[in-house]
Amino acid sequence: MTDAADTLDDGKLTVHHDFVWLLHRNGLDTFESYYDEKLGRLLRDVGPRANVRLTLDAAGRPRTFYLKRHEPLRFVEKLRAWLCCRRPRTAARTEWDNIGRLARLGIATSQPVTLGEDPLTGRSFLMTAEIDSAVPADDFVREHFVSRDAAVVRNRRRFVRRLARLIRRLHNARMTHRDLYLCHVFVRRLGEEYRLHLIDLQRLGGHVFRRRWRVKDLAQLEFSRPPEVFSLTDVVRFLRTYFDVDRLGSREKCFVRSVLRKVRRMRQRAVRETS
Repeated sequence: MTDAADTLDDGKLTVHHDFVWLLHRNGLDTFESYYDEKLGRLLRDVGPRANVRLTLDAAGRPRTFYLKRHEPLRFVEKLRAWLCCRRPRTAARTEWDNIGRLARLGIATSQPVTLGEDPLTGRSFLMTAEIDSAVPADDFVREHFVSRDAAVVRNRRRFVRRLARLIRRLHNARMTHRDLYLCHVFVRRLGEEYRLHLIDLQRLGGHVFRRRWRVKDLAQLEFSRPPEVFSLTDVVRFLRTYFDVDRLGSREKCFVRSVLRKVRRMRQRAVRETS
């Protein structure tokens, strides 16, 4: 949860209280310390956002964290906030708050560590802890559910229902992920069991809950569905669980047709971008 937090560096850092000692121990108690070029390994740099993987000394043992740095908000984002009569919010602040929103819903996600915001430059960042023993769901299902063995099939169907219930809970709370590809669902192993975590919550929406965002969420899941793992029967099973019905009626089928139209557009765009 993000409610129990302390501040450092004249308020530029908001730190979950469980990690204050860790940041002091590793010299990460100022805003600028998170912009050291030698800090961690750069995973991705797409201009307005950079992702860094770093390992810190946690009382004699290494622990992995992920740092997401954001450039200042663009003018159009500030203008949109002004038109909506709200203060501009940094991308890092938005994701920090969204982690707390999901935690209060009982939906597992990343553990927030540090939020950094510099009011003078507009830069911001968010650091989260690695989810222990967790892998992206698209990797998990390819590893565990490809076989047609009866036990594997039962476990695959169980996974499909659990995923559908997770998304139903999110949408029933009038929130949408808006970047809901299967790689943004993490599976954390707990012995013989596992738990599903939603990550990458920067775009999580709830202020305006519209049908189009629900359609987009399910379309992104379908777009990222590995067809060698999940059959069309699995898709129907997911939809029945998501809608909480024994069979799909006319209302549900109308919604599904909207999802499939969105998926077709996504695939066409992907082909154009690679051609």
